[in-house]
Amino acid sequence: MKEIREAILDKVRAEAREIVEKAEEEAARIVAEAKEQREQALAAEKEKSLREARDEAAQITARGAMDARNALAAAKAEVFEGIVSETRGRLRSTKPEAEEYARLIAEAVSGLGSGDRITVVVPPGCRAAAREAVKKDEPLSERVAEIEEREMEGGIIAESEDKSIVVDNTYSARLEMLLPRVYVGFAEKLFGETEA
Repeated sequence: MKEIREAILDKVRAEAREIVEKAEEEAARIVAEAKEQREQALAAEKEKSLREARDEAAQITARGAMDARNALAAAKAEVFEGIVSETRGRLRSTKPEAEEYARLIAEAVSGLGSGDRITVVVPPGCRAAAREAVKKDEPLSERVAEIEEREMEGGIIAESEDKSIVVDNTYSARLEMLLPRVYVGFAEKLFGETEA
């Protein structure tokens, strides 16, 4: 009986070893799968973090480039406005000669058409030069009824008798018309830019 018991115990031990070995193999396989899944998850998380970092870096770079362009445009506009402002100041202090008034008034009169008498408006202190110009030009003296003074930046304004038609031939009006072309010229000369 002892032999039978020993044989049964040996068989049970062998089966137990086999069960333990299978369990160890299964545990090792499960641990290996878990490690593989963890490595894949870490790699995916790392790739996601890198992608997010690249996206954020691209956004920061784009914002920086846009801010730089805006700052450059603002600086250019400030230079341009400074030049225009200085030009306007010089226009205010310019006192044209009679010949210049004759030309400005003639241009304005041609814009009003023929017929009605007109009022010519000049900056303060310029009435005498405008009168002299009108006196020397017979066609102008026939059209100009009155010369008035008003605050303005040089040049003249011509108004029909009923004031329904006004021709602004002031230096500031001429400057406003020229500004787009002048800006392009400034951009080329000052900043090396050309029109696209």
